[in-house]
Amino acid sequence: MRLNGRAEVTMNLLWKFKSVSRPELVEALVVRDEIYFSSPPELNDPSETRFKFRYDYSLRYEDLVDRLRELHDAGTLASGPEDFIAQLMDGSIFEGLERILKDQIFNRFRVFCLTKTASNPLMWGHYSDNHGGLCVGLAKDRLVECCHVAVHGLVRYQDQPFTLTFNPAEDMEAMLKRLAVALFTKDSRWSYEQEVRLVTFDQPPVRHAPGAVRAVVLGFRATPEIRRRVMHWKHLKQDLRVLAARPPKERSYELDIVPVD
Repeated sequence: MRLNGRAEVTMNLLWKFKSVSRPELVEALVVRDEIYFSSPPELNDPSETRFKFRYDYSLRYEDLVDRLRELHDAGTLASGPEDFIAQLMDGSIFEGLERILKDQIFNRFRVFCLTKTASNPLMWGHYSDNHGGLCVGLAKDRLVECCHVAVHGLVRYQDQPFTLTFNPAEDMEAMLKRLAVALFTKDSRWSYEQEVRLVTFDQPPVRHAPGAVRAVVLGFRATPEIRRRVMHWKHLKQDLRVLAARPPKERSYELDIVPVD
């Protein structure tokens, strides 16, 4: 039986490609259901969370001054309204605000990255030891339920960074939640990944999601030792489905994903 195209989608799983250079980490995921959410600086794209500011010019000048004076009187705004507006006009305020927001993103948001397919040969080559590693299938509903996921969805690929509309009348928490969209925006050159992300907010890095791991796919270059290890995991988790990637026999670039007898 082949498991690609529509058949793969019917499993209703998302996929995590894994290297086996440290098999104990994969075992923690597969056997103990330990889901590790990375902080944005740990991700492999150096442009992660890159964004641009755009001022919301729909706010009237008089309203802006009044709002800034309120913030200043409340101790939220360090400088007076006139200084703030001068910094806004020359753009210098955005430099400090960008640092503050990025610190918040790095310290409070954590990300678990998956993909929609297990049969993409580029993903096997880049993330799974050149087809010698594994790909783990997980049920999204269990991940969302058990890991206190704040937001999840497909990554959007585009040629320009995400633009955050800046409104000084908005508090930092509201702005930060809107900025979470930046975690779902990547350079279009990464589009081959077909990435899906789950994001937590103010949660520890390791979460437990019993029952989330449903399948493991062996790369077609997986060593006998890795195969034995996966079959041992199957012995520990009887409901774990073990599959294997195979180079396609017909004229296609998609790998075949077949059950292991």
